[in-house]
Amino acid sequence: MPSPFSFQSSGSIVPPYDISGSDITITPLLPDDLSAVSHLTFPSYRVLLEKAVNTTNEKILALVARSKGIPVGLVLAEPPSVMDNFSYNEKKNALKLISVMTDPQWRRRSIANALLQVLTQKSRDLGYVRLITGYTTKIKSLAAFEHLIASSGWGAPVPSMELSIFRIGDMETASWLDAVSTPPPGYQLFTMDKITDEERVRINTDIAAGDIPENLSPFAEEEYLVPEISVGLRSGGDIVAWMTLIRAPLVADALCYRTLFVHPKLRTAKGFGPLVAATAGKLHAASPIRKERPKGIFATSFNSIKQLNFARKRLNPHCFEIYESRKAQCNLQP
Repeated sequence: MPSPFSFQSSGSIVPPYDISGSDITITPLLPDDLSAVSHLTFPSYRVLLEKAVNTTNEKILALVARSKGIPVGLVLAEPPSVMDNFSYNEKKNALKLISVMTDPQWRRRSIANALLQVLTQKSRDLGYVRLITGYTTKIKSLAAFEHLIASSGWGAPVPSMELSIFRIGDMETASWLDAVSTPPPGYQLFTMDKITDEERVRINTDIAAGDIPENLSPFAEEEYLVPEISVGLRSGGDIVAWMTLIRAPLVADALCYRTLFVHPKLRTAKGFGPLVAATAGKLHAASPIRKERPKGIFATSFNSIKQLNFARKRLNPHCFEIYESRKAQCNLQP
């Protein structure tokens, strides 16, 4: 369906008709808009608004719907990061929809649809080949959001991750923690604050060679890493497994059990995955950080069958909440 919006020389995008009887224009976010639009995205994304109005930053797109100059809606998008749970091909030349929101008094007037139409048009003009997005089934507006993207030409959402949420006080009583507490001869457990420069170089070399997926790097989102309770497993001078924990950026009272990795040649009955996960869980329970972040979040890809079985067998019986994340995309090519 062709967009009812067109770019003008001023940079504004103006519909040739009224939406529900109100003249609506859609323009890029301006510095003077920051305080007026902050409520039109999630708190954790508000830092992106300032980046979007930085004249040297052309990667973050923020488009504002206005009625008589007053912001009434906002759509926010940025290129995906290596940590997003999409394949390389899905992320290549893609723009990720972060949020789309309309002021409560202006909902049910097709403003969100208009914002997505303009985002689609602008993204295509900038050379992107697809729009992608990820979200969880926990959001209050789940049905409305999925209806919105479906009506805007997006493909059907697909399950991406299963998220298991637990209180460390409940998990530390689980019998499986002690059942996998000792490494076999020739293997040594250590915390990631003890990793050597040489080991770091070898891991990054393996990542660059494609032997380790980039999103499973133990240095993923390293600015949030809690190295003193993240766990690695050494053997013969190599690190063969790890479980990293980060301060969950979007959940203030939880640690995210971020990256569980076992070298492909060692994914056998040795149980190295449960071993590093159990050790990290025990360290979480014993650490002072427990007071600040008493919860844990364990995310498992639906494509990782063994890890999913581990989560459902070992973790989920001790979890108080389990839900899924989903992803969807919109093809921008003709």
